[in-house]
Formats: sequence, C-alpha cells, structure tokens
Amino acid sequence: MPNDITAEFANADLKDLRRARRLDKVVAAWAKAPGASIATASGGWKETLAAYRLRNCRGFKPAALIAPHHEATAVRCEGQACVIVAHPTLSAT
Repeated sequence: MPNDITAEFANADLKDLRRARRLDKVVAAWAKAPGASIATASGGWKETLAAYRLRNCRGFKPAALIAPHHEATAVRCEGQACVIVAHPTLSAT
C-alpha cells in the first residue's frame, strides 16, 4: 500500500476538480481510521456531510470513485504467485 493513499485516486474521473480535491481529503481521513464510522473517520459534521455529498453526487458514475483504486490494486498483484483477497460476507440471521 502506498504511503500516500490519495495517489491511488489521482486519476478518478469525477468531472470536477472540486470533487477530486474532496475525494483526496475523504480518502486521507478515512485511511487514518479504517475501522471507524464514516462520521468519526471524517473528523467532524461538516466533513461527514461533504463525504456523503461526494458519494451521492449525480455528476459522475459512482464506480469512478473506486475504479483507480481497483486498477492500482491489480497492478500491485501482477507477478505475484499468490494473492489473498479478503472479502466481507454477510450472514442471514
């Protein structure tokens, strides 16, 4: 994993420079607290609302948020003999 996780999202096609800057801030904040809730990881009410606005924005496809990270992960996996992928599962209770 790169030291600056925001570099993985540099090529996200969010159709607006302001969204790209917001994505950098959200990713940086969430990377510091990966197990925290969105509100806690975001650092405050204003930042939490901004994260949700980014996620729910209609100006781009939601997949554009995560596509660059998927691509960077695939590059890191290339040439490895074995890659373990952790995937959360939900159980019906």
